[in-house]
Amino acid sequence: MATYRIRSLAALFVAAGALAGCGRSAGPAEPRLFGAGAERAGAETFSGKLPCRDCEGYRLTLTLFPEGTFRMRRSALGDAPDPGATRLDLGRWEVEPKGSDRLLIHGATVDLVWFRIVDPNHLRMLATGGFEPTDGEPVTLEREATVDPIGDRMRLKGMLVYRADAAVLTECSTAEPLPIFPGAAFPDAERAYLGAAAAPETPVFAEVEARFEDRAPEPGVPPREGIVVDSVVSVDPNGSCGTAKR
Repeated sequence: MATYRIRSLAALFVAAGALAGCGRSAGPAEPRLFGAGAERAGAETFSGKLPCRDCEGYRLTLTLFPEGTFRMRRSALGDAPDPGATRLDLGRWEVEPKGSDRLLIHGATVDLVWFRIVDPNHLRMLATGGFEPTDGEPVTLEREATVDPIGDRMRLKGMLVYRADAAVLTECSTAEPLPIFPGAAFPDAERAYLGAAAAPETPVFAEVEARFEDRAPEPGVPPREGIVVDSVVSVDPNGSCGTAKR
């Protein structure tokens, strides 16, 4: 799937806001809030409530990163069938068609989900294919004042490589290389890799339970995002992202 990358989410949302306003009477300029004060190089977080026929509903939190990736959390509210349960996902986002106000996300555990960029502060969930919903109340996500990186522990699948004392997992759904920081399960991941790799520095398909963190690789170096592995689920020298099952 082709991905529409941009240097700044601010540019995307301001441009989409202008598209959404085409044909309307002139009014106050849309506030250029995107990117202002964001802790993560222009990342933006939106959240809203998903309806539930027989329960209070679910809280959906979506964080978009400017390199074209996203992370998402769905949390049950109140008397939902699975109270307190949380579902997590990550993947890639794009504007489709390019230059439009349609935002498409494709995750590791969910199929395509469409949103319309209503204005710089709101995303509206659309029906399959990117069409406006024809029944029920529209689900709108509102931009949060602060970025939620959604670093929760989640299951990740990707190609694992060890070089010297450094390890990197290239996650399947985002195609992003994630450095693995030292942690309790770091030795387990190293042993699993060395036991499965056919040759040094050969990528091996791995499935791990991990969480996202920002750490400085060494003193005086700016922090960067990576993962801390809590447990190794499996390694497969014959596996690949292309053959991985969701």
